[in-house]
Amino acid sequence: MEAKEIIEAMLEHEQLSPAEFARKVGMRAQQISEYKSGKVKKISNKVAMSINNTFPHYNLSWLLTGEGSMLKKKYEIEEEDGLFGGNEYIELRKENEALQKRLDELQVLLAKKEAQLDSLFTLLNELKQKQK
Repeated sequence: MEAKEIIEAMLEHEQLSPAEFARKVGMRAQQISEYKSGKVKKISNKVAMSINNTFPHYNLSWLLTGEGSMLKKKYEIEEEDGLFGGNEYIELRKENEALQKRLDELQVLLAKKEAQLDSLFTLLNELKQKQK
């Protein structure tokens, strides 16, 4: 199974649009499009970990290879949840979501600042050309 099919299966299972899914796992929507189009054939370790952090019910090996069961067995999830304890796990998830939201905001701000810098460099080059 290629990344395209893995992503499609998760989008269907989670009932999320590609953009919503990308936001939740900390990716750009364009990355999801590249997976869905078949341009990218395999999910990277980094992307698989991001998905697994947000949606821990997916088997990490399935995310990476497309082989085996898509979802973890109930006892595997409970065992992982037990590592933190119920409330601590929920708090960590909330904190992760808040940090992801802030990261998204900062990425938008960075894009705006980069556009401003590009405009300034263009203006500077135009001024240099006029001085020649």
